[in-house]
Amino acid sequence: MYRLRARAPVSLFIASLLLLLGASALEAGSVTGKVTFEGPVPRLRPVDMNADPACAAKHSAPVAPDILTLGPGKGMKYVLVQVKNAPASSAGAPKEPAVVDQVGCRYEPHVVGVMAGQPLRFKNSDGVLHNVHGLPKESAQFNLGITYVERERCHA
Repeated sequence: MYRLRARAPVSLFIASLLLLLGASALEAGSVTGKVTFEGPVPRLRPVDMNADPACAAKHSAPVAPDILTLGPGKGMKYVLVQVKNAPASSAGAPKEPAVVDQVGCRYEPHVVGVMAGQPLRFKNSDGVLHNVHGLPKESAQFNLGITYVERERCHA
């Protein structure tokens, strides 16, 4: 069995976390900590890029899955931290879109936090057709085709 362990107050080690908070929420406080993986690290199979030869051609070595990416001391990358019962903010959602790019047929960053009502921009840096199908829990699903000509689409 694998367990996640959170420790505080050490510096925050969440490499690709995008904290998108309004100014009044930032004044309310801060969250610090380190999320680490406990237990033996499982051997994960490389991502099979052969479904699209154009994607496979973008990689000269096996592609490691992003589902478990560890740094020094088994610090975890691609982690979102949810603050429950946080004070309400009158600032509303940011107007600036959160951005996810497709590079080498992979999402960069792999994880991004977005506030309700904030635009979300998907970019295509690969030169091949990509499809982004979102299945949010509390809003309508979306399905966007992003061509190599168009290069980006925004979902609000």
